[in-house]
Amino acid sequence: STRLVIYRGTVEDIHDYGVNLGRLGYRLDYLRLEDNQWKEISGRRKLTLTEDALILDSDLGKEIEPSYFIDTRFIDPQDIEDEELRRRIEERFYFGKGAYFIVKETHVDGDVYEEVLALNLTPADIHEGGRLHIEHSAIGEVAEVNIDNESITLTNLKHWNTLNKRWENVRTQETISTDKAVILVNDKPIGKDELYNIRRRAKVYAVKSKDSSTGDDAYVIIVEQ
Repeated sequence: STRLVIYRGTVEDIHDYGVNLGRLGYRLDYLRLEDNQWKEISGRRKLTLTEDALILDSDLGKEIEPSYFIDTRFIDPQDIEDEELRRRIEERFYFGKGAYFIVKETHVDGDVYEEVLALNLTPADIHEGGRLHIEHSAIGEVAEVNIDNESITLTNLKHWNTLNKRWENVRTQETISTDKAVILVNDKPIGKDELYNIRRRAKVYAVKSKDSSTGDDAYVIIVEQ
């Protein structure tokens, strides 16, 4: 009755303990990842957002205290110590911002409840200008976790080929930086200071954005162990 769902959209509006999932562009609705392919979805969608959610500004590489985000209309910005985060909250910077929404979808007696477990607010240039086609999925096993570098090395790696719609083996290991990623372990969000909880040989599903200038950045890392 419960599953994880990944959406790609914008933060259309913020409520008390809720967020509206908005369109990515004038001609592009928000997207849902289904069978490793992004499927365009239309219609309004309001998601539950609680203080247990992990919220990351991956542009800054900083986590946002959920209460600052949930109570944007009511929070005293002076309570926010980080100067850049304070400025962004004051200027309502996150409204209309592109994001990955990692959602726990629960079905009860025909009703569907959707709660945001993690929200990754991403740099504008990875979803603007028709660049969504270069996002792709990867699966593998954890070979090593480097806590000092905040990175995860994967082995037995496969990349999803969106043209052939199949997994293709990657012969080499791959090290993924967690700088811009939200991480869930057994459906529970963890911070970068909790990487030690990830075990070797754990199964990993990652959503990555290919960028020729910086390599592949992971924005969503889901671990099962």
